[in-house]
Amino acid sequence: MALKLCFERLLPRRRDRLISLNLPEVKTEADVPQALRAILAAVSRGAITPSEADILMGLVGAAQKAVSKQIPEPKKIIIDPEEFDDPGVRDAYLKLMIAVRESHKRKAQQLPKQTPAPESTSH
Repeated sequence: MALKLCFERLLPRRRDRLISLNLPEVKTEADVPQALRAILAAVSRGAITPSEADILMGLVGAAQKAVSKQIPEPKKIIIDPEEFDDPGVRDAYLKLMIAVRESHKRKAQQLPKQTPAPESTSH
């Protein structure tokens, strides 16, 4: 018990406060500057501290990395192979669709694995 009290005095628990801040959602890289401006405005009016802003900016940066690595879904055009009268055209279409799927799988496998953003050290 005494050891626990010593550790609590030497290394006190971090006591973050709950922050209520209206930040725009970061869906694309174009949303990032608006989110950063909202954080800076909150610091300037005293709603959050600079260290809280640092944490929030790190989260926005992580969101930016996540949206910048997204691969847009290709536009899907679905054609029933049975609509082709010529069997040669039907076979060529099916081969093309298989090649496209394999290409997408290879691209997805080549993407670098996302690692979590490092924690901020300014507490």
